[in-house]
Amino acid sequence: MGAKIALVTLLLLITTQLLGACQTYYQLVSPLIPASITLELIRSTIVTALIFSIVSLALVGRLIYPYLV
Repeated sequence: MGAKIALVTLLLLITTQLLGACQTYYQLVSPLIPASITLELIRSTIVTALIFSIVSLALVGRLIYPYLV
């Protein structure tokens, strides 16, 4: 049970970070702000979400999967 809660929490964290990056991108769309600057601002959020995705896959594969079956 605790493993499922940890997995769901990790997936929610990844989802909220990606949604935050999309929201930031669409809020900063403007003719005055170049797209390259907008992408530079959200790059760290996307990289963090990708790292959390890799960590979650490792946790599911090595630690949590035996408890889910």
